[in-house]
Order: sequence, then C-alpha cells, then structure tokens
Amino acid sequence: MHVLPFVISLILLPFLFSSKWAAEEHNLNCYTQNESDPLEKCPREGYGCFSMRCAYDNGTVNLRKGCARAKAASFCQFFEAICVENGGESDCYFCFGDLCNETDYPGQNCSNLIAAGPLCFFIILMLLFFSIILAIISSS
Repeated sequence: MHVLPFVISLILLPFLFSSKWAAEEHNLNCYTQNESDPLEKCPREGYGCFSMRCAYDNGTVNLRKGCARAKAASFCQFFEAICVENGGESDCYFCFGDLCNETDYPGQNCSNLIAAGPLCFFIILMLLFFSIILAIISSS
C-alpha cells in the first residue's frame, strides 16, 4: 500500500515534461477574439479554458485564450517556451469555472485557478517524498 504513491508519481513524471502529450488536441471553440468577452467553459469533457499573457520588452502584451486538455502542466510550459523564444515573458493559467473573463484576470471567478507548472511539479515531488518516507518506516 505504501508503494502506491511512489508508483503513481513515477508514472506521472514523464507526462510532466511532455508538452506534446498535453497539447495534442486543442478545441478552438473556446477562443474569443474580443478581450472583454468572457471565455466560456470548454464544451468537451476533460478540457479546460486557458489564458496566457505574453509581455514583451517593447510594451506590447499578447493575450492567448483557448481550450486545452486540463491534464498536465506541460501545456502551459509549451506556450511559455514559445513566448520566451520570441523575447517575452508569460503568465499561464488554467481556468475551470463557468466563466473566466479578462476583467477578472487572472480569474477571480474561476473555481480552480492553477499556475500549472510549479504546482504539478510540487505535487509529484511530494508524492515521491512521502512514498520514500513510508518505505523507510515500513522497512524498519
């Protein structure tokens, strides 16, 4: 039983670094052209709306909204890498709620707002840590 968290974290670890796995499907029905329009909840099961702000040194801000698989942090990292390559910095958020609009950015109305990359990585590290502790305790 104490091995289960360790096994789960080992299974999840490769997906954390695989941007292709998370970004393999996009449903662009979630896009809004007007920044003042609400970004509606994704119509597909297991998908979430995302919002990414990409800020550049010259003062311009590029806002990307869309619908993506809500399973992995690497979707965020995938777009952040593109943003950095173009000379900008980005903030990426997944929103799971009825509405997520730009006036509430980064999303006060979102039921679960996740700065996806660090949180997912932290959870996997905690699973590994506790499974090692449990293994040490049970073996002694």
